Amino acid sequence: MTILSDKDIKKYLDKGKIEINPINIKSIQPASVDLHLNWDLKDIDGNVYDINKNEYLLIPNEFILGSTLEEVKIPNDLVGIIEGRSSVGRLGITAHITAGYIDPGFNGRITLEITNVSTKPFILKKGMSICQIVFQELSCECENPYGSDGLNSKYQNSKGTVTSKYEEL
Repeated sequence: MTILSDKDIKKYLDKGKIEINPINIKSIQPASVDLHLNWDLKDIDGNVYDINKNEYLLIPNEFILGSTLEEVKIPNDLVGIIEGRSSVGRLGITAHITAGYIDPGFNGRITLEITNVSTKPFILKKGMSICQIVFQELSCECENPYGSDGLNSKYQNSKGTVTSKYEEL
């Protein structure tokens, strides 16, 4: 499998093969695209914290869900992988715990599992660069992309932060 370079990411965006909305050309890195934090944070019980109005102070060992400001559409022959950004990670903030894999065919905002593993509080702000997405080519286009009938694709077309749908198996 091949990871897309900045040149390939730009080509895929220009052709509409990958969609990232909104996209800032400055967010394209050598082999990834920086993504930004949306306004709606949710705790594990679904309580909403609107960071349009106030910043959110993430205390040590706290876990909160957030989502990307950008809506992302992944074609059927690529997979997206969410990774933390080193500048944020070096402050002890994770962008995902285990859900960093974005299936071929996914469309929507990506929910993030944000945790403060440091000993200091951290301020979350709308629009901050929180993670990056890496695109990897598949050996061929997948037969049943995310969202296909029968796959139980619970998070397709997510418009914001989505809490777990584990019980909906």
